[in-house]
Amino acid sequence: MFAPRLLLLYLPQPLERRLLLPFRAIRAVARKARGYQATMSVPRFAAALDELGITAGKTILLHSSMDQLVAHVPELKPFTLIQLLKDKLGPQGTLLMPAYPFRGAQADYARQAAPFNPARTPSRSGLLTEMLRRDRTAIRSWHPTHAMVGWGQHAEALLADHHKGHPFGPTSPFQKLAQQQGEVMGLGVGLESYSLLHVPETMVPELQRAVYYDQPYPMQIVVQAEQNITCMVPLLRMGGAYRRVERVARILRREQILWEQHVHGLRLSRMSAAPFIQRALTLQQQGRFLFDPAEVEAMLASAPRPPF
Repeated sequence: MFAPRLLLLYLPQPLERRLLLPFRAIRAVARKARGYQATMSVPRFAAALDELGITAGKTILLHSSMDQLVAHVPELKPFTLIQLLKDKLGPQGTLLMPAYPFRGAQADYARQAAPFNPARTPSRSGLLTEMLRRDRTAIRSWHPTHAMVGWGQHAEALLADHHKGHPFGPTSPFQKLAQQQGEVMGLGVGLESYSLLHVPETMVPELQRAVYYDQPYPMQIVVQAEQNITCMVPLLRMGGAYRRVERVARILRREQILWEQHVHGLRLSRMSAAPFIQRALTLQQQGRFLFDPAEVEAMLASAPRPPF
């Protein structure tokens, strides 16, 4: 098994996917033949949360797919999951989730958005995040495009001042999470869904200029009735560039920075924030992070005007 997996590290991603398809089909037939169960009970899922490492006192940023969760834990309800997470983390723990108010392109949303109201603007980051946003014991950051919702001991400290700087910069919950020795975890998702991927883009000036428009966009935040403040928001410009997430994931798995496992078919993933950021900056220096050096140069050369 080792040699074929090592070979995949050097293959273009589209070719890698084509080669993996027959192996995945054979694995599916074998699982069916030995009575493999692709679903589990809520108690078994609760035990899987222990395997993932959701334990008392931890600070975690959770990404999830309710579609995947319901497919593999049919009896699981969003409210039940949130309560399970709270019970596992306990009063000394902290739970963060993305509560972004948009899907699609950030720039398109910014140009059309009404003033952002942290208390009322719905989360478009999934059903579970919206359920936590409505929880009276949770709070939400004020960032108008990349708001986060949090519950627990460190939630207020992690979310405060998010709107005062870059959405993934030093005042963001993402970099504060690393300072708290926090972890990013996935239920039904992996590295491709981790917002922490954006943090190294803010720490390398050349990469930040390539990925973001050079002019921030003014957006309104509702802080009290009939009282708004203005937030200058950096907007992503991808220009069609392709993020090589799977290449990075293979490296992180090999170096045991990224942990992944399937329990009854449900994908679980975990990664400590600080080691990831440190390794990502090294990979960027080596030209092995999300973009190839030639792509970064092309993005810098194109420098399109902001769409506003």
